[in-house]
Amino acid sequence: AMRMAAAKASSTSLFVGRSLLRQEGQRDSPWVMTFSMNSPAAVVDEAKVSEQERILMNLRELSGDEKLANLARLDAMNRAERAKLLQSSAVVNELLRDENVDELAVMFDEKSADDIRSLHSLWNKIRNGEKLSAEELRQADVSYTDTAGNTALHMVVTAESAAAIFDNNPEVLAQLLRERNDNGEIALESVLKRVQAPEERMAIIKLFAGISPSVLGGLQADGTPFSMALKAEEKLLARPPTVPWTDIQAALSAPDAEGLRAAYSELRSRISASQCDIDIADPTAVWTLLLSEHLFGCLDTSEEALRHSATSTSRLETVWKALACLIRACSDPRTRDVGSLRSVTRGLLNATRGPGRPPFDPRGPYRKPFVRLVHSLQKSTASKLEGVLAAAEEEDPRSLEVLRRIPRDKLHGVDVAGAVARAAPPRLRMDLRVDTDMEDLEPLLPPGWVLGHALDAAVEDLKRLGMVSQAREVIDIAGAGTGEASPFAGMSIEQYRFCRLHAAWLRGACSEALEYINSVARKVLGVGVEVGDFEAPRKGIGDLMIHNFRCRSEAKGLSRILEKMTEAYLEEVESA
Repeated sequence: AMRMAAAKASSTSLFVGRSLLRQEGQRDSPWVMTFSMNSPAAVVDEAKVSEQERILMNLRELSGDEKLANLARLDAMNRAERAKLLQSSAVVNELLRDENVDELAVMFDEKSADDIRSLHSLWNKIRNGEKLSAEELRQADVSYTDTAGNTALHMVVTAESAAAIFDNNPEVLAQLLRERNDNGEIALESVLKRVQAPEERMAIIKLFAGISPSVLGGLQADGTPFSMALKAEEKLLARPPTVPWTDIQAALSAPDAEGLRAAYSELRSRISASQCDIDIADPTAVWTLLLSEHLFGCLDTSEEALRHSATSTSRLETVWKALACLIRACSDPRTRDVGSLRSVTRGLLNATRGPGRPPFDPRGPYRKPFVRLVHSLQKSTASKLEGVLAAAEEEDPRSLEVLRRIPRDKLHGVDVAGAVARAAPPRLRMDLRVDTDMEDLEPLLPPGWVLGHALDAAVEDLKRLGMVSQAREVIDIAGAGTGEASPFAGMSIEQYRFCRLHAAWLRGACSEALEYINSVARKVLGVGVEVGDFEAPRKGIGDLMIHNFRCRSEAKGLSRILEKMTEAYLEEVESA
């Protein structure tokens, strides 16, 4: 086969393989074997590329049918022609709009033009309540979403259509039920907003509840319990809460943090046994399922604005007592396995976030004592630190004086000459050079596609790092909803979008390195490389005594990285 390929060879190498061959009694020796299986380079039809560039620049002027027709022309282009097309910054900027998800799917070979055309035809039939054939439903990717993030299930207007989707797509059933569109709505919420006929509504609710009983116990997009979207007779179809309030109240009344931890474990086991389709390893999901209906399904809705009722107020006060106990325990260094307790506490706090309908305050019944407790704990921490420093001053005044002279906000061991030259404030950046003689330590420079605006390379990198699974997802990351202009003076909309994609790449790169970095930190400090609960105090390397230690469980979130990117850019602009 290789000789046959070589006979047809041109000059393009398509494959490089590497293997390590171990020889008896010798160290591993690297052998690089390169095989060239060549084929003629694809021909680029410049006229076709120019015409397609003109069309893509005017996509907003095309009708739906015209856009579908153009997808076929995009599909017919070879890879070299598409790559040439993506070299145009103007084309790339146009593709990164909300309404152009189909074009991206075709450009990156994720869907064919025929696939998209079939999906649009199916969506029209679903929206019109037409009968659906089993064959077209099996062949279609019903989890593919339109420009508003709606799946086929979001679009149904009849129970018959919904049943057909369920019957013919069992492998994606769970995803379809949980998927939220751009408004944050699951399919049932979206459907019930459009369908008003009482009999059809009842049939749809029965169908959804029969497949996933917990769907009626979830939350709407604004955080209100799903029961608030149901009419009186429809609520009778909803399954009673998995655990009655009296049992939850007893669990929350445990005398201490250990009792609350055990009570939570018991409640979680009951949910698991009831086969509710939630992630029972997620405390927020568990507490939300347990509490949302009990706390916010009994609000006073007699007026336009939501108000707390006597029942919701009393129950939230019960929750607060448990929450206060947990928060105090989390701040106590003597608490064992504080990591898992923090997760339980954070989950309980998240579950009381409640409806987002201003001016309603879901945490109103305990807002003031909550703020007082936080201030009290902050004051206590400051007092303890003051005592530690006072003791240290007596034991070793010289070292304490050195510590006090260290600037509060100064970077050490990194080259900030670039910022100084620009008269900008020094900032910790991933592309800084470290002042050290250590070998193989280079700044983490931006990939070439950031400055070159190469969307194909960006998508490839973001997929490899797990930041996107489909090309269309880069639209949300790039901030497609920002409009025609960048929010920053002096930065074009193209530059702004690729800055955001770079932030996502950075997050993915940090996630990829996280496990290694954590293991090195443990090894250097002498904590031990095993991942588990940290018992304090613990002797570290040399004379080091470690009183608290925690590694990041995940890299800094993308939203925070974007905030820091914004801060850095504004600093640069102000200094300029």
